[in-house]
Amino acid sequence: ATSDSIRVDAERLAEIEKAKTELDPSDPRVDDMSRDIQALVAQIGDKAKAERELAEEAEPGESGSKPN
Repeated sequence: ATSDSIRVDAERLAEIEKAKTELDPSDPRVDDMSRDIQALVAQIGDKAKAERELAEEAEPGESGSKPN
């Protein structure tokens, strides 16, 4: 779920980065692509943080439920 989403975002990031390098730096699309890349990086960071927090909550030996 989260890992798959991160992988898809990373693949999209690589696609945009590759396309961007094929453009002239003065091409106005470069700026839009850079914004898209920044947004994807932020999303990947948020998803990785959420994944880490979930992993920390489900420490080994726990049943996954928290006491009330």
